Amino acid sequence: IITSKKYKSLKAPSLITIKFLRKVKNQIKRGYRKNAKWVMNTEAFETLANIEDKNGRGILAEDPRNEDSFLLFGRPVEVYDEIVTDDKQKTHILFGDFKNAYFMFDRQKFEIKSTDIGSDA
Repeated sequence: IITSKKYKSLKAPSLITIKFLRKVKNQIKRGYRKNAKWVMNTEAFETLANIEDKNGRGILAEDPRNEDSFLLFGRPVEVYDEIVTDDKQKTHILFGDFKNAYFMFDRQKFEIKSTDIGSDA
């Protein structure tokens, strides 16, 4: 998914904000958001863990049903360190329903990727 050149890409802003992440989430059609999840490595997770809302609360919410699990805008966050960070400190954060469709963005350069194969591509 990350290395494929057949998907659209956009550049990310240099500073990731709550507004930007919400926009990424809302790029996916509502039907696909139901089963969507965030996927990232530990470094990206730590970056998001340091983002706070206007009341000083972190945007990552602990899942009360499962310790060491977090939610971002109500969707699960999964951490996989197989997603590498390059020497320019560039990494990827993915969001979507990976069984049906997905969007992907790069923490430094923004990329949104969606499938062009399969149902309603």
